[in-house]
Formats: sequence, C-alpha cells, structure tokens
Amino acid sequence: MEQIKRKDETLYIGSDFSRAYEIIGDFDLAGAKVVCKFRDKNDQLLFEAECTIQDNRIYLTVKSALSLKIPRGVKQGKYDIFLIGSTYTYKIMMGSITFIPDVSMH
Repeated sequence: MEQIKRKDETLYIGSDFSRAYEIIGDFDLAGAKVVCKFRDKNDQLLFEAECTIQDNRIYLTVKSALSLKIPRGVKQGKYDIFLIGSTYTYKIMMGSITFIPDVSMH
C-alpha cells in the first residue's frame, strides 16, 4: 500500500455503523484478516468492529448494542483499520470519530 487514507466519521450511539472499503491493487487477500479498533482521545480501546473480507472489499460493522457500551462522557475518538496477511501488515484507513450520544437528538 502506498498511503493511508484518512477519513473522519460520525457514529450515532445506539445505531448500527457499517462501512465497506474497496482494495485496489495487486494484493493477495486469501487468508488475510482485517482489524478495526476504536479508541478514545486518551488512546484507551473502546471496542473493535466486526470485520470481513469478500473479494476485494473489506466490510466492517459495529452493532448498536456494542455502541451503547461507549461511556457517555466520550464524545471524540479515533479509529484505524489494518489489513493483515501472512507476509504483510498495512494500515489502510484512519481518522477521527465523533460519538453522538443519542440517535434521537438529530
């Protein structure tokens, strides 16, 4: 991978959060795995997303029940996504994330 993509996100606590990312390039994704972690501003792990790979796409999901475990005082954080193969590890995405405490507030 040549560069890390940066994208800021918003997660509405109590709602499902899902994203799909297309991997472009000559990568053997057979046997690879994806790890996506969400941390608060103090770098404390909040949770990990469920991640899968299908063809050349990465899918990540955070179920609403998992998002409800975010402490109410946490409003901002960061996330990163790693693609891990047998001979490589690439950080492919990162950014800030805003946690909105109640889906009914918008």
